[in-house]
Amino acid sequence: MEKTETPIYTIPGRFGWSDIGSWASLYDLSRDRFDKKGNLLEGKGLLHDTENTFIYSDSGRLVVTLGQKDQLIVDTPDALLVADIRKSQNVREMIDELKKRGWKKWL
Repeated sequence: MEKTETPIYTIPGRFGWSDIGSWASLYDLSRDRFDKKGNLLEGKGLLHDTENTFIYSDSGRLVVTLGQKDQLIVDTPDALLVADIRKSQNVREMIDELKKRGWKKWL
């Protein structure tokens, strides 16, 4: 914006905003889509005795959970992530480790 030569106009407004910097943030913003036990399911899943868990699957596989609580499960065609949802902001550490090991296929 510093180098813009044409006039810029702004309109004041009140807009909700959230920095979706982690899977937990996305989970929290989707509360209107939770089931009765606080689970959010994106994809095909069968959840039994599972609470406050976010399951995201675009692999085409069925994700089945049994006795899970506060989990993050991300299933993609090339990788599976299972984590405590409260530590989802630490996924960056796993990315750094993949880089360190030279495992570029999964970045």
